[in-house]
Amino acid sequence: MGHKRTYTWKLKLQMVRLLEQGKQNSSQISQDHHVTRSLLYVWWQLYQHRCPSAHQEYDQQLCQAIQKIREAFAGYGYRRVTKALQRAGWKVNHKLVWRVMRQSKLLCHRKRRIVHTTDSNRSYQIYPNLVTSSP
Repeated sequence: MGHKRTYTWKLKLQMVRLLEQGKQNSSQISQDHHVTRSLLYVWWQLYQHRCPSAHQEYDQQLCQAIQKIREAFAGYGYRRVTKALQRAGWKVNHKLVWRVMRQSKLLCHRKRRIVHTTDSNRSYQIYPNLVTSSP
């Protein structure tokens, strides 16, 4: 058995960039660096998840715009934020704004008002509960 090699992220990134740029194909890279092609593709997929896509970059910009609006108007929910973004020139709908706000934990949760249904300060006589007090 041969000894197990460990690769730094710098070397992995270098191999993945060679693959992406098309300077070498996967079999050449795997032979040069003594790596299986399957492992090379695993690293490539991990690298893709580390680099934000166009949608993720757009969502990040949108999140920053939402945070600016929320700083100015802390009580705004996703509906009001959507309208404010549309007035600012963003082409967004309420579903996108709600998703980004939910993922960023920026949703405005209403504090529910407690409705008191029992009046403890009544002037009339209080009768005993016969159901629970009977043997």
